[in-house]
This record gives sequence, structure tokens and C-alpha cells, in this order.
Amino acid sequence: MFDGDLLFTTDNEALMRKQRNLPALRCIQYNAKKEIITEENLIQSNMNGFGSKIGQITNRCTSMTSLMSNYSEDDEEYKVLKYRTQCMQAVQQAEIDRAKGIKTYPMQKSWYMLNECKQSDEYNDEYNAKMAFYEKICANKKPYFFGYNYSSLMREYKETVNRAMTNARQKFRMELDDMLEAYKNGYISDEQKIFIERFLRSLKLDNSKSTCNMICWEVEKIFDGASGFSAEKVDLYNLIRSDQESNPNLLDKITKTCKASEKKRAAKCVIEFLLNEKTPEETEEYYNVDYNMSDILESVCNNEEQLCDLLLDYCYKYNGNKEILWNVCGETIIKRLMKENELYYPIADIDGDFEVQGKKYSMKKYLSGGEENEI
Repeated sequence: MFDGDLLFTTDNEALMRKQRNLPALRCIQYNAKKEIITEENLIQSNMNGFGSKIGQITNRCTSMTSLMSNYSEDDEEYKVLKYRTQCMQAVQQAEIDRAKGIKTYPMQKSWYMLNECKQSDEYNDEYNAKMAFYEKICANKKPYFFGYNYSSLMREYKETVNRAMTNARQKFRMELDDMLEAYKNGYISDEQKIFIERFLRSLKLDNSKSTCNMICWEVEKIFDGASGFSAEKVDLYNLIRSDQESNPNLLDKITKTCKASEKKRAAKCVIEFLLNEKTPEETEEYYNVDYNMSDILESVCNNEEQLCDLLLDYCYKYNGNKEILWNVCGETIIKRLMKENELYYPIADIDGDFEVQGKKYSMKKYLSGGEENEI
């Protein structure tokens, strides 16, 4: 029996050249206890699906696949990584089955966490050698092309590269690219080697020459310095974040509060959908939840400027729900923007300067404190 999502034919030269016949994988699946479907266990099934790690598992598998590009098919590193990617398909299937109430099993932490590949004099040489090998192929970073989905990672990546370029010029009178090439070919001093290895470890994204990374770099070359109208993506975080450092304890409380709220809201949406034909009396218990995040978060931090910084850190560094940021701190953000910048917004205009989806628009200046139609 075959199970597939797509069957297609092609004569595309690139696809034909790179097509590979892969072995079929048989993932052992476990069955949940059979139950008659009721409203209660349907709700429980949906609840089981919240906080799913399917995306996380897929991302880690992609990171492993990217690392495989550093090795030939005969290398032990390649073989182990290939085995791990096959195992990840079983782990993903188990995570999908979690909504059915089936107990899942986690992947090995040493596959994606460097601190799980520790070596020490307390261990024997064989164990340390194994951990050193695991550390070498640890998929602890997302591939470079992921940076376009995770703006904070790309920002940190570019900051690290720019800092290393400056240090390479000042300390070694060399360009960073030249030092990387010398490191690759083995023509480098011990001091330079330490510098490069420290730089490579500090990068937030993986630069392996995987297919998607190389496609990404080629696209970047094409658009590098391209002219013409483009809507520049504004780095809102750096634009409105103050210079004050966040209190780690407060940030931790804000993060936990926001995540708990997001989970409750998701559960509320499912419950509303399932109980949409019930009477108000029957559903009243589900609506007695305080979703006024402004009041909840102000009880954690009652300083609106500090709260704005904390929510910016939560949303942009930890990929939080930005809806919370704007609902709670929208006015504070606008005030900060107006302090340092002239603000413009688009209005429909048949004689406008630019076109979006077939309609013309012009940019109008935001005037604070003017007539109502000017704001």
C-alpha cells in the first residue's frame, strides 16, 4: 500500500538530474483506545492538539538535512544525519497522533542541543569521542534561509557578521571572506583559526551549502542593489525600542502571562465553535475568563514605557503574538514614532503615486492634534 500527497510527472532537466530513489519508511503507529465520540472527548482532542511541536520537529529535521550538505554520502557524519532525518519522520507522526491521546516520545536532545554533547575528564575516552562526534553534527541552528521567516535571528546574524568584519580588519588587517577562505584551505595562523572558529560558533544561522541556502544566496545576489520602487521593510523593534534594558524577572513573567493568554484564547475559539448552538446559560462558564490583557499585564508592570519595552522583547525576540503588543501599547508606540519621525499613511487616490492590487494611492502626512480628518 502506498500513501502520498502528490503524484506528478515532469521532464524538467534540473529535477530529473537531482531525482533520487529513496527507500520506503515504515513508521510504526500506535492506536488509541476506541471511544464513542462525545462533546467532551472532542474538546479534549482539540485541547491535546494545542501546543503541538510538529513545526518544531520539521524545522529541526530541515536543519539536519542542511548539515548533510557538508559531507559526502560515504562519510559517517552523513550516514548518521540521514538516519536521524528518517527517525524524525516517525517522531513527527507520533506528534500528529498526540491529538488522539497517544503518548508521544521525544527525540534525543543531543541531536539538537549542544549542551547535551558535553565532554569531560570524568568520562572515558570512548564516551568523549562519541560526544565530540555528536557535537560536530548537532542541528542546533536553523539554516540561513530561515532568517527570512525569523527576522530577529537574521538581525543577530548580520550584527555578528558586521562585528567580525570590523574585528578582522582591525586585528589581522584582512577581510573576513579572505580569512574564511584561508581557514577552509588550512593556510591560517593559530590565532586566526581561534578567531574564525569562535565567529562560526557565534552565528545564529547555519551557513551550510544546502540547496535552499544556495538558492537564497543566488536570489540575494540578483536583488542586491536592485533599483525601482520597493516597500522597505521597517525594523520596528529597533525603531521604537528604548535603550533601557529589560528586567529579566519581569520579562519572564510577561512571557508566561502572554503565552497562557494565547493558549486560553485558542481554547476559547474552539469551544465557541463547538458550542455555537448552545444557550447563553449553558456556555456562560466558558466566557467568564478575563481577556483584558491590558489590565492583566499592567498588574505585572504598571509603567507603560517599561511595559512597552517588555512586550517588544517578548514579541520580537521570542516570536510572541504582536496583536497583544498593539492592543496594549499601541498609543505608546505611536507616541514614540511621532517623537523622532514624520509619519505618513496611504489614502485611496485615483491620481495617486503608486498602485496596489489595481488601486492607486497617495501618502498623506500624519498631523497630530489637527482636525479629526487629518489624523
